[in-house]
Amino acid sequence: MKYVFDKKLSFDSNDSDHDAKIDEIIIDFEKQYALPQTVEKYGIFVTIKNHGILRGCIGGFSVTNHTGRLVAKQALQSAFSDSRFYDEPIKESELSDLSYDINFIGELKQIYPNEENENENDIVKVLNKSGFIIGKKKGHGIQMHFSNGESATFLASVLPELKIYSFDKDTVERLITELKLKASGSDTITRIEMYQCQEYNEYDKFDIPLLKNKIDGGSIETYIKNKNIYKSLKYK
Repeated sequence: MKYVFDKKLSFDSNDSDHDAKIDEIIIDFEKQYALPQTVEKYGIFVTIKNHGILRGCIGGFSVTNHTGRLVAKQALQSAFSDSRFYDEPIKESELSDLSYDINFIGELKQIYPNEENENENDIVKVLNKSGFIIGKKKGHGIQMHFSNGESATFLASVLPELKIYSFDKDTVERLITELKLKASGSDTITRIEMYQCQEYNEYDKFDIPLLKNKIDGGSIETYIKNKNIYKSLKYK
């Protein structure tokens, strides 16, 4: 983020070239710093907080090996494109107080309906038979689609925050209620998907295999030449 402010770049939520400007920033950044690629393909979600208070969270499910570039893009999207914070964008004075959680997302897997449960109305049974793992750092996220065309998702780390540690009648009702609220008060569930999450903050050891020939020296440490330049991509 410091890189953006050092370059005196700014964003206008009404700017039709908003996404193009983010791409230009990343291209400029790549002239100085190599962005690593991972062996496996992932989607990326980036969550930014200021002392535990949400300041932005945006991501996507499209998977790619070019995860370094995608982390950079989603970090900028989270900081400057989250519509919940258009009236209160991140300021340069906040940078030292920001923390970053980056979720590496596996491909979506539809668990309802499918051939085994297309006539099943008990979502508790569906979830318990799906192999769904609840866990903060490594577990499954969930996405629900509704009859009004809306959808909502929770990353794996959200379920423990909601005090959901297993699936029973009470916890599933709460989960569905929260996702419906997030999806504009939607009604009937039409589809449920789950996806693997691996979450890292800027202090976690990064253990996802990289394509070592894609970065100088073959190490993430070499790639991060100045951890103050792009804090959201800092790993130890």
